[in-house]
Amino acid sequence: MVTVLVDTSALFALLDADDGNYPAASKLWNSAATVPFVTHAYVISETIALVQKRLGWAGVDVLVDELLPSIGIEMVDPASTTRRWPDAAPSAVA
Repeated sequence: MVTVLVDTSALFALLDADDGNYPAASKLWNSAATVPFVTHAYVISETIALVQKRLGWAGVDVLVDELLPSIGIEMVDPASTTRRWPDAAPSAVA
């Protein structure tokens, strides 16, 4: 089964009918009965900030009350935020 990772741009598009991605996001959202959605805590944090800035608290209410309950939310493993990929170039930050 396919799982769809939902990012900030998709969540924002679902909330703003004037967004250019609204038709595609809306179509995919309406297929939620057959395709499970998942996101992670960083996306939620970023999306709340963006929605509040552009659409106000009413938009955040819709996000929290209507969209997020239908999405699986994964927590980000703290170790994964500091771990480098094996083939990554050495960091310039000491």
